[in-house]
Amino acid sequence: MHNHDPNEHLAELTAGIVSAYLNKNVVSTAALVSLIESVQETLAKLDRSEAPPGPKITSPAKNMKKTVRREAIMCLECGKHFKSLRRHLAVHHNLSPGAYRHKWALGSDYPMVAPAYAERRSQLARDMGLGGTSRR
Repeated sequence: MHNHDPNEHLAELTAGIVSAYLNKNVVSTAALVSLIESVQETLAKLDRSEAPPGPKITSPAKNMKKTVRREAIMCLECGKHFKSLRRHLAVHHNLSPGAYRHKWALGSDYPMVAPAYAERRSQLARDMGLGGTSRR
């Protein structure tokens, strides 16, 4: 059974809150009326108020092309330069790469590793025979 009347819903919520309060507290009759009115007024205000704002998405102050250099990538949180951001973000800013990209409104293609470092790692993997076709 669902009630769609907002006043009835407000009365049910008020009764539930007051009932829970009275289970643990002793209240005089005069104070009970005041308690009910206070709870109902607070719930009505909450119902009318807007939803709280969501997490703030920060817009990057720097030109995005300037944050990615050949040898290093700049952390938008602290301004320091790194070869790889993943560990720095996790340890110092408690952010995953996805959360970092979302916070700074970066595309999913924004790199977490400096281009020169990525190239060196790729070449090292190729030299070791990784990533090629298996020769069984």
